[in-house]
Amino acid sequence: MTTSKKTRLVSILGFVFCLGLLCPCNAVETSSAPPQTTSTSSALDELTVIRSNLEMIGQLRRQGVEVDADGAISRRLLDKAAQLTEGRVHTLDTLHAATGTAPTPQERQHGWFTFVHVLWLTGAFVIIAALAILFRHYLAWLICSIPVRAWEALFYLACLGAIAAGHFMPERNTLAPVLPGCLGLIGCLFFSKWIHKFKLKEWMAWFFVLVWGATAIFYRSETLGFFAVSAALFALGFLAGMVPGVVVLGFRNAAVIPRTTLAAGLLLAVHVALHCLGADPVVLAPFRAGMGFLGAFVYLLGLLVMSNLYYARHGWSKTRYWARYAMMQALTIASGVAALYLGSVYRIETLLGIGGTFFYLYLLEKYFELPWRGIGWAWALLGTGGLMYGFALFAQARPEWFFFMR
Repeated sequence: MTTSKKTRLVSILGFVFCLGLLCPCNAVETSSAPPQTTSTSSALDELTVIRSNLEMIGQLRRQGVEVDADGAISRRLLDKAAQLTEGRVHTLDTLHAATGTAPTPQERQHGWFTFVHVLWLTGAFVIIAALAILFRHYLAWLICSIPVRAWEALFYLACLGAIAAGHFMPERNTLAPVLPGCLGLIGCLFFSKWIHKFKLKEWMAWFFVLVWGATAIFYRSETLGFFAVSAALFALGFLAGMVPGVVVLGFRNAAVIPRTTLAAGLLLAVHVALHCLGADPVVLAPFRAGMGFLGAFVYLLGLLVMSNLYYARHGWSKTRYWARYAMMQALTIASGVAALYLGSVYRIETLLGIGGTFFYLYLLEKYFELPWRGIGWAWALLGTGGLMYGFALFAQARPEWFFFMR
């Protein structure tokens, strides 16, 4: 295999791999896993569960919910903690001192499934790539003896068969054949391109939106739903890929940024509206993780680009770019404030984290757009350092506002 072919293969697999790792961990189907209980946990596990329950009671009280008004539940929990520690723990502060940052059993279980999710996606990508290379290397004679169009049909049938096979698998293993089948369709499309000598077009990504979306609805899979949303945004112009040493997140060109940003904003608006109203339609449920995470990420990334002075000068009419530039500042600030407000009030943690991160990047971007001259660059560096230092202190106090500090 030549170097250029290897690079293309890595780029293709890297695109899907990046999207898989971007997929939030709550997109993993773990409903069939038995929950852990405190009856089989260690003393530390029981203490962390008590700490979590007390923190939940305090959080509900701060939100105005009338719970444990007489403090009976809290006292019973603290009495239980005192028994486990021979009287050393008798308040929430001493409980925090005794448990530190130790996770609860449920949090460890959630982390375990996140780890398994990453291994699962990585294994599926590696298996597909390795089988294609090994098949070509060891069975070249068989490849040559059968018409390529027959191979094309066979590959598509194999992928569709793998997708259908998930219906006959146990519920917890449904995606075991389905995920490789869905990802194998990417290889089938490139095989068809090689046979028929056509050029790949952006609209072809809608093929994956339809197939992955229908499969996600049928199997009620948030993982495949996340992939379908990713394919839709890719068709509109969003890029996420990887080549050796470089991870790429951005847009195909300047012309597609407005439409991709608008589409992502609409997806995010639907997700936020459903969350605030407490609605969860069955048809949209598999796509909620992608709509929330990718919708917020792509929408705010697009606003960050379009609100940049360089983009305004080169992406719009030079005679009227100031009016649009001012409009984009107002829209970006309003979107950032809305993300922080809705994320905080309605407990949309993904929106709160991504909104806080991009709002900070926006402020830093505006600072560098000031017309610094001469010694002003030194003052600019001093101000940048001060902003970064202040940001670090603020982020330590409010880590939930920044998605990369979770």
